[in-house]
Amino acid sequence: VLKADFTEITHKTSSEIDLLNEVKMLASIGRHQNIVIFVGMFLCGADSEFAQDPASAVDPALVLEFLDGGSLEDIFKQRSKNNNNTLWRPPKAISFSWCAQLCTALHFLHYREVPLVHRDIKPSNLFVSSDLSRVK
Repeated sequence: VLKADFTEITHKTSSEIDLLNEVKMLASIGRHQNIVIFVGMFLCGADSEFAQDPASAVDPALVLEFLDGGSLEDIFKQRSKNNNNTLWRPPKAISFSWCAQLCTALHFLHYREVPLVHRDIKPSNLFVSSDLSRVK
């Protein structure tokens, strides 16, 4: 269970407010077999290997469930590269399975008490298992 009280944080920029809203939303989603689990968030110092902006005192980092296959975009790039740079196409059965799993995740989000709309579904935001059987 993630509990956080963001009311004590003062002097928030609009990007910080957006991030805090995203964290609250992620923490409220609940569990679904085709939605990546939100574990938490932490702040890394500028000297951290995770820091995105060395000029920043701290960078926020989201901690999400790990899927060993990587993103769908990474899989397409790697498999296409291994196939003489010819676009890799997954077997139809796998494609249909991914579509069905994605639809169940969207149904879960859209039919919650407070519906959520993803607004950024793309291959780099879809993660798969190494055996390509699961997509989140």
